[in-house]
Amino acid sequence: MENNLLDELIIIPKPDYITWEEISELLHLGYSQRAKEGLHYSAVDQPVEKTIERVGDGVCLVALLNGKLVGTESYKLIEKSKLNFKKWYYDERFYYLHSLTVHPDFTKQGIGSKIRNTIKQEAIKNNIDSLISDTAIHAKWLIKWYDRQGHKKVGLVSHPTTNYYSVVMRTPIKGKNYSNFYRFIRYNLSLIRCVILRKTNGQLRTIPSLIKKTIMK
Repeated sequence: MENNLLDELIIIPKPDYITWEEISELLHLGYSQRAKEGLHYSAVDQPVEKTIERVGDGVCLVALLNGKLVGTESYKLIEKSKLNFKKWYYDERFYYLHSLTVHPDFTKQGIGSKIRNTIKQEAIKNNIDSLISDTAIHAKWLIKWYDRQGHKKVGLVSHPTTNYYSVVMRTPIKGKNYSNFYRFIRYNLSLIRCVILRKTNGQLRTIPSLIKKTIMK
């Protein structure tokens, strides 16, 4: 059943007949469970305009099953030389991925993996160094799924639009393949620094809250 479904699945850049409204509705539906868990992902309730803005000049992939929209993920080429702030795990050229979503009626059937593999193959074809994305630190099952896809933890960040810390994950393509020990050390240093200096909503902690946080730890 699963193999037949994947054989019939078509993954392509968003065609004109698939509207941004449909993409947004799928995001809302796909991330509704995260909202029930108390996690405010941007995709939970973002308006159409925000969906378009987040894709920007990147690529929005859609997964179609007999013409029905059942999944999506977007990616964008980032060049390190054009960034103002460069993190240790940033390669010269990488794809930043976001908004991976599968319709609830079609989860656990390999669609997410096929979408992700499509992007990976595109990265290989275009000599991209790595894939990078992030997700809530509380989404343990998703982090484990990413890990099985070869997407490994490299850092912790705090976004201004969320209510959680985000685990940054990286898949090396042409870029350097760091050892598990090195990644473990760098990830935990990043975690400590992020939690001490920033709140879950991205705001810097005040001096009193810094002292309190340090004492509590």
